[in-house]
Amino acid sequence: MSRANYTRMPGRFRGFFRGHSLWMGEDHLLLVDSTRVSEMYQRFYLRDIQTIIVRKTPRFRIPYYWTVLAVFLLIVSVVSTRPFRPALFWPSFLLLAAVVVYLYLASMFQSCTCHLITRVTKAELPSLFRLRAAQNFVDALSPRLIATQGQLAADWIERSATLEENVTAADRNPDSPVELLPAAEFSWLNILVFALVAVDAGLTVYQLRTGDAGSLSTLAMLNLIALVVSASFAIVRLTRQKASLALRAFVLGGLLVVGAVMYASSMLQSIDQQLYHQTFRNVLQYSGMKQLAWFEVGADMVIAIPGLILALRLKEDGR
Repeated sequence: MSRANYTRMPGRFRGFFRGHSLWMGEDHLLLVDSTRVSEMYQRFYLRDIQTIIVRKTPRFRIPYYWTVLAVFLLIVSVVSTRPFRPALFWPSFLLLAAVVVYLYLASMFQSCTCHLITRVTKAELPSLFRLRAAQNFVDALSPRLIATQGQLAADWIERSATLEENVTAADRNPDSPVELLPAAEFSWLNILVFALVAVDAGLTVYQLRTGDAGSLSTLAMLNLIALVVSASFAIVRLTRQKASLALRAFVLGGLLVVGAVMYASSMLQSIDQQLYHQTFRNVLQYSGMKQLAWFEVGADMVIAIPGLILALRLKEDGR
């Protein structure tokens, strides 16, 4: 594609193996789906575009540069722990935490799907996965659509459809509720989340009984990563269903417990190291760490048991 006659529109996604972008031509919008070895094009003429639908919804789409930055900061944080180098560890650790929190909040609360409808087709615009980019795209495209199609009259709906066609189902039957979201369904993903929370509690109890935080540390880290990933996808799934507020709250609670314990653990170690100049190979030897571990066990069980009951109840209800 010769891009000399095209202007890049807001919204762009660049993954490790695939990318999406939007370009404005003289009389059409061009959607580019590119890989490392090829490019595919889809053209939408401005005269044919009828509707642009932007729907706010959680989406975990991470461009490659954010992933590279997070992995780099993680490597620096891990390398600087043995031997412990506060001057290198804390800046990289805090930056990594900030990146993770930003990506999570952006994915949960500032993401969207965008569809473009023409006379003959409906297409998703994959490059528009953040609300701000989608709004900028709509603002940039609207003047071109108005210039091509003209300004719509204020009564264009009434002139293009009959009164019966304009009446919604809710208007015809006010007593019938309008279901905007599907009912909550049973999913093994929810069971996995609460099972991982229970496993986290069991591993912590084992470490407390042996008095060595290093035992099963690799298994505990793998369990933690699996919990974060599965809980994130479970929250997205539950957000798109109704009557799942309590279940979603328990899944989110599992993530909050993990984050709070990790932050509190880092703070306790930092206080001992900075104020008392004490550094222990066994994390449980830091002041207050055992109490924090028992709190984690209790919080895990408070979340895992009711969560499993709620998740299994959906299966019993046949949903």
